[in-house]
Amino acid sequence: MIGQFLKNQSKLIISLSVLLGFSALVFFATENTYNTIESISVWVREVFGQYYLILGLFCVLLLIILAISPFGRTRIGKSEDRPEFSNWSWVAMLYSTGMGAGILLRAVQEPVYMYLNPPVEVKTGDKILALEYTFYQWGFTAWAFYGLFALIIGFHIYSRNKPSLSSSAFDEILKNRFALVAIDILVIVTTVFGLIAAIGLGTTQITGGMEHLISKPLGFGTAVSFTILICTIAFVSVWKGIDKGIKRISNINIAVALLLLVFVFSQGKMAQLMSDFMFASGNYIIDLIPMSLALGNFDPGDAFLTDWTYYYWAFWLAWAPFTGIFIARISKGRTIRQFLLGVLLIPSLG
Repeated sequence: MIGQFLKNQSKLIISLSVLLGFSALVFFATENTYNTIESISVWVREVFGQYYLILGLFCVLLLIILAISPFGRTRIGKSEDRPEFSNWSWVAMLYSTGMGAGILLRAVQEPVYMYLNPPVEVKTGDKILALEYTFYQWGFTAWAFYGLFALIIGFHIYSRNKPSLSSSAFDEILKNRFALVAIDILVIVTTVFGLIAAIGLGTTQITGGMEHLISKPLGFGTAVSFTILICTIAFVSVWKGIDKGIKRISNINIAVALLLLVFVFSQGKMAQLMSDFMFASGNYIIDLIPMSLALGNFDPGDAFLTDWTYYYWAFWLAWAPFTGIFIARISKGRTIRQFLLGVLLIPSLG
């Protein structure tokens, strides 16, 4: 027990050192650091982008095969375990932690952009294609990345009683202790980077929305205030625990999102909205494989892939360890079939 504590403490110290060192670099050499990160990011997407596409499709197909196979009857945890959370709360936490506020902005912004700037050679103004590409970039593949990691880590932690660490999924393959420690440190660092990106994007959304409503800029101080508010709410929700904190906020979040959905329906042509949704969803399912591999008519070119698809796939992968561990935690007691189909289908439908 003491050895495990000291080992985790050393991981914390190393991770903090990396994060504080990087923060200092960003603070004192902001522009140079940004340009370097941007260059590396573009290089990674250009070199590994095609592998991202293959990996994404592989994860989707693998999870579907696992869900419909006899293996799907196996429970995450012991055979006698049952789900801790109701289906409503489970889905609410899945959706809220997996996508967050980003999808509310992108659900409007992205189809409009694709409508005006079609990614493939079609006439400008193809609204079904615009919706189809938006569904593709926020749908099955993102949740397959989350779901596969959650399944692996959940099986090792709850079915095989391994420690709640990402390295638990690899300790039987990798015998090198330093490699296992490096995995946990990498997960900690990428999780913090992912959280920073999410909070930054969320704060920008809120500030931009407020500026639009009052028709004047709010300034840097307002952005800082919103950041502190978001971090405070997040801290309180974690401090209260899943049942009293994260679950309640997620339930409220989904209730507000559903009210927004009802408002949109009431202000628009409901029949047309449902028709567009059904056609775009059907096309997305039919075209999933060529879209996922950028084949034939669904090859939007390197520029689009680098700026959009590769970027999203890298983002989902960076979030997968953090989100996957949380999804595994709230899914204990569910069968693998229920878990995989729930993670793939329900949030994608949302």
